[in-house]
Amino acid sequence: DVIFASDPDADRLAIAVRTPDGKYDYLTGNQLGALLVDYVLRQRAARGDLSKDHYVLETLVTTPLIAAVAKSYGVQCLRELPVGFK
Repeated sequence: DVIFASDPDADRLAIAVRTPDGKYDYLTGNQLGALLVDYVLRQRAARGDLSKDHYVLETLVTTPLIAAVAKSYGVQCLRELPVGFK
């Protein structure tokens, strides 16, 4: 249902998901980032340890979707990291 692939030093990740017709769609980096942020915040909210003091960091090239996901959980999004941060 899901295919994961990385390059040899594992600093890049590609993911494809099976569609209802049996084909695969590749997730963009923006989609993957939004899903990961949603997952982490959803898990923390379910445990009851997510507060308005928490935040998500992004760079100047981060998709606006990340801030929208953070906002939906009542968490602020800070643009503090330089582009290319690893």
